[in-house]
Amino acid sequence: DSLQLINTDLIANYSVALNREITSQALVYASQSARQVNHNVFPKIYAPGEFNSGSSISHLDEATYPAGDTNSLMTPQLGREEAIHNTGPLVNAMLADMGYVWAFIDHDSVADQSDWFTDVAVTGSINSDSALVDSLVYLIYSFDEFATADTVRLSLDTVQTNFTAVIPAPGFRTYTDYYFSVTANNGITYTAPLNLETESYRFGFGLVTGLNAHSPATHKPIVYPNPATNSLNIESVSVTGQAQVVLYDSQGREILNHTGDFSRPVQLTVGHLPRGIYHLHLFNNKYNYRVTVVLK
Repeated sequence: DSLQLINTDLIANYSVALNREITSQALVYASQSARQVNHNVFPKIYAPGEFNSGSSISHLDEATYPAGDTNSLMTPQLGREEAIHNTGPLVNAMLADMGYVWAFIDHDSVADQSDWFTDVAVTGSINSDSALVDSLVYLIYSFDEFATADTVRLSLDTVQTNFTAVIPAPGFRTYTDYYFSVTANNGITYTAPLNLETESYRFGFGLVTGLNAHSPATHKPIVYPNPATNSLNIESVSVTGQAQVVLYDSQGREILNHTGDFSRPVQLTVGHLPRGIYHLHLFNNKYNYRVTVVLK
């Protein structure tokens, strides 16, 4: 039968019985998460016959996880020229049970699409300290800057590392914003990008965003074409409703000032302005963005 050493009703602190247990060479760490990744066996703890302060009960067992084992980083001894750069699945699982968990979601850049009738496959990977709930791994996408949104489930491989998801073609020209959401067995939900209030990933169906969709767009306004000749189109996810746009020349002089509704794309006529570099400011009572534009 197993005993919990932290249960002082069974084993008193500073007792002979406690000393016997921590030098028994038979201690295990009762981590259910570690058991799942260790063939249904609890990880064995270093508990030599003679107590070694700083090593005993603070490490995994050296004999069970020798040099070269994927879990050997957290054993008490380090072999000659032994280089280890990963804590290993057992310690990761033990830390997860303590609450030290994270899930990193990465994905391959999605290029702007030349047409709007072909579905787009999104591929990527998830590095999670804890197992994921298969039914709670999603890609959430929107064709209208999240006024509405739809969800597709990520298709994970057998080790829950790589995934694919398909965003259906909208059938019309539009920008597509999307993000990822996964929930681990510990009940914590992780997203990419992290700050969903101001960030998402974006690419265009039949439109050019000018963004690298692999990195989160901080919802900085999209100004196109840039360079421009006759007109500038301004679109923004963050700045919606009434807002103001001011165009300054390279000397800091105000050249153009427009106030309007930015819930939809706004077009400015610039064909009459001298060619050169300008600084566009778009702002409302919450956001203030600056974009450099070129007129040619």
